Amino acid sequence: QYQLISSAEAGRAKKFASLLTAGGPGGCKDEKSCRAYCVDITHTEECTTFAERHELINADETARIKKIRNLTTLRKSEKTPGDCFSLTNCQTYCSDPAHANECLEFAEKADYLPLEEIARARKLVPLFRKGETPGKCSSPQECRKYCSDPTHAQECGEFAVKAGFIDQEQGEFYRRTGGKG
Repeated sequence: QYQLISSAEAGRAKKFASLLTAGGPGGCKDEKSCRAYCVDITHTEECTTFAERHELINADETARIKKIRNLTTLRKSEKTPGDCFSLTNCQTYCSDPAHANECLEFAEKADYLPLEEIARARKLVPLFRKGETPGKCSSPQECRKYCSDPTHAQECGEFAVKAGFIDQEQGEFYRRTGGKG
């Protein structure tokens, strides 16, 4: 009514609500209990099948979830990093640089991240461990935040060149423009 969500999202929400009267995955009866049930990677298959069958997710969401299905499959035959059991739990565990190699190996086996992203992350791990990152940031998120401040352009540009993310010419341009443009 107030156009806070699209009509497609509203339609999905109404459809989801009506489906839950009969019970969703794991017998959930509302969005909160369904999320709590479906966040556990051992329930990914059941929850994804339910969402696909009832057209509650789009193609992009389906592709992302299929990668999580790979994690579920691996979970049956291999240990997840830190024995994490949910996407949130795994992200928390893997945000610690001390667990980076373990998490990257798992992500590669599960085909969860693009190989280029894994290669880039592997370059960062030793720099995080040695404290050789801009502003001593300890995660990619912290580094992005730190480097979004134009007063850190010189330091961040030099780091990007050192880490091999950009070449010397791109680094000079980055420093001259304060990371903008």
